Amino acid sequence: MEEKKNESSKKGLSVVGVIMLAIAFVVFSGALTDAEGPLKVLDFSNLLGNFGSISDGSNFRGSGGNSAREGFLFALTLCPTVMTAMGLIQIFENYGALKAAEKLLTPIMKPILGIPGQASLALVGSLSSSDAGSAMTRELYDDGKITEDERDVFTAFQYSSSGIIVNYFGGASSIFGSITVGAGVPFVYLFIIKIIEANLMRLIIKLEKKKASK
Repeated sequence: MEEKKNESSKKGLSVVGVIMLAIAFVVFSGALTDAEGPLKVLDFSNLLGNFGSISDGSNFRGSGGNSAREGFLFALTLCPTVMTAMGLIQIFENYGALKAAEKLLTPIMKPILGIPGQASLALVGSLSSSDAGSAMTRELYDDGKITEDERDVFTAFQYSSSGIIVNYFGGASSIFGSITVGAGVPFVYLFIIKIIEANLMRLIIKLEKKKASK
């Protein structure tokens, strides 16, 4: 039995798995969003693409919608993101990327965030797309790769400054010329806040368990 565990452990860190893990990081990181040529396919947002315009620059949602019908159409726009993210995760998992992540990144992520290395792809994905991050986190939990407590901690990390790369460098780029520090300083600050929030959740869970055991 012990030999089988050792064999499984060795298989977990295959060369193919490490290569696929590196490709997964590139795909979900947004590093190649503005790439030209064939490299564009190695970016998650480029794979998602855009809805076509019907008229006046509007897509099938149109403009001026409200209430339940508008909510339904908005939810419909999330389907390509969730389905693409989950499909990519299945491909990377089949080639050993998640096992490689577990081996390489758990020693780093466990002390800092309290979550296993297998959640690293979801973490990277959540930095560029909150929808992709949440879909991948749900799949990790449903597959038993993270516990309920780890899911809650990870959710706390994602909730603050969700989709930080796209939202910060896209939405806040207009004020880069007027802030008194480098553009990267607020980004680092926001990322640190995300880590603090995750650890606050870890503390809350620990205190609640301690209280329940009394």
